[in-house]
Amino acid sequence: MPDKTGGSGGSGGASDEGNEDPKYVVVGRSPGDVKKWGTQGAILLGKQYVERLDRLFLENDVYMDVSGAHVVMICGKRGGGKSYTMGVIAEGFSLLPKEVRQNLSIILLDTMGVYWTMGHANKKEAKLLEPYGIKPAPVEMKIFTPERYFKEYKKKGIRTDVPFAVEPHQLTGEDWVLAFKQDKYSSNGLYVQKLIEEIRESKER
Repeated sequence: MPDKTGGSGGSGGASDEGNEDPKYVVVGRSPGDVKKWGTQGAILLGKQYVERLDRLFLENDVYMDVSGAHVVMICGKRGGGKSYTMGVIAEGFSLLPKEVRQNLSIILLDTMGVYWTMGHANKKEAKLLEPYGIKPAPVEMKIFTPERYFKEYKKKGIRTDVPFAVEPHQLTGEDWVLAFKQDKYSSNGLYVQKLIEEIRESKER
C-alpha cells in the first residue's frame, strides 16, 4: 500500500480541506474524486501499517471505492487471508448508509461454505473492531443452496434460505461438455455440442 501521505495508484491524495493530505486512503478512486466525495460510496477495508524501528504502527484507514465498476484480484498464499478479505468486503457493503446500500448488492459464490456465518455477529473479534468504532453485527443476507442439499441442510440445522437449480435447457453444448469432463474439441466433445444444437433447433421449429 502507499505510505500515509495517500495518493499513489489512484488511491487519492487530496483532502476535503485545503491542500492537506487526508487521513485515509480510498483505493480505486482518483485524487479529484477523493477531494470531492471523501469516503462516500466506499467501504472500510482496514488500516495501513507502517514499519518503524522494527515495530509496526497502524496508520490511515483504507477504503475501497464501490460507487463504480472495478476489476479486483485478491491473491496470496494459503492461509494468507484471501477469504477473510472477501468477507471484510462483503461486510463493508452492509455498513454503507441506507441510501447508498439500497442501490448496491453483492453476490458471493461460496464454494467452500465459509461465508454463511456472516449472518451471525462475530463477537469473538469484537476487540479488533474497537479502533474503528464498529460493533459486531450480523450481515443481512439470503443464502441460496443447491436444491439437492436444501432439505438435508435444513434437517442438520445449517442455515439456508432458498433452494436453487439450473434447468437443463439453460445449459449450452459447451456447458454439457464441461459437465462430462470432456475436451470441447475432442470427438466426444464435438458430438455432444452438435447433439445439443440439434435438439435446440428442433425445439425452435
